[in-house]
Amino acid sequence: MRFEEVTNDVYEVLEKVREKYFPELLNAKIKLLFDTKKRTKGSRVVLANIRKTNDLLKLLTAKEAKDNEGFTYIITVDKIVWQNIDSKDKIRMLRHELRHTSVSIDDEKDPYKIVDHDIQDFIDEVTLNNDDPGWAKRVAGLAEDIYDQMKEQEKAAKRKSKKSKRK
Repeated sequence: MRFEEVTNDVYEVLEKVREKYFPELLNAKIKLLFDTKKRTKGSRVVLANIRKTNDLLKLLTAKEAKDNEGFTYIITVDKIVWQNIDSKDKIRMLRHELRHTSVSIDDEKDPYKIVDHDIQDFIDEVTLNNDDPGWAKRVAGLAEDIYDQMKEQEKAAKRKSKKSKRK
């Protein structure tokens, strides 16, 4: 399967980020999943992605969310990336995804929304990442290198398998 449950450490980082930067999301139910396959947008690796659940996803997640409403958002995180970055980049990645959320106090029925970037990133994220403004490109580059290496290993294994079958 392409998606799998995340490890507890991912939820721990999410909760720290939510408490520190997004107190308005403390009541939002967020499901986290690992994406086990490389996903790209344009020529860049997608490190993580957030989506707001629709009625179908809410129904399908209601039991796990332990209510009749299901999850509010689902965040998918590239598993290879998560396993190969440090804690500061993990915080940056989840914080960036939560920046895509918006809570509208005027909409009592469905206050949670998704928003696009202000700029290529988010203005607040640029400020918070002034110590490493290119972190996302650096992490995406690391991911590309890892995926390329995995691809080469798969090719080598296939060549070895073909070679042993010929003997």
